[in-house]
Amino acid sequence: CISASVAKIPWFTGAFRGFLVGFLLDGTLHRFTTYLGAKIDDLQVTETHMHLKLHNRTHRLEIDAEKRGGALLHAPYEQSMLERVAETMTSTIQLRFYEQGSDVPVFEGEGQHTCLEVQGNTDFLVEG
Repeated sequence: CISASVAKIPWFTGAFRGFLVGFLLDGTLHRFTTYLGAKIDDLQVTETHMHLKLHNRTHRLEIDAEKRGGALLHAPYEQSMLERVAETMTSTIQLRFYEQGSDVPVFEGEGQHTCLEVQGNTDFLVEG
């Protein structure tokens, strides 16, 4: 099971790229988060694909997602549901999970019928 979010986080001095990724494998939650010191090594976003590669002190994680279909849904804007956000529940992902220092995956798999949402200008996130 995986959940991943990368966003532009407003801060006193401007903004920064923040992220929360949780990967549950065999009853253990592996956390890759900004606040725990994990780092994004690569992030690429196109109209149809998303590639995310990141690491923490003990593991590396690579996610490749392909966007398929989807619909425009209402999203919050201030105190109303005005904006339209493209979401899909028919995407596929490829996931590879490694121990640091190894090129042999601990886990490798494909998820089908996965949810994917990409919203707004992603240039800030990619350049990080």
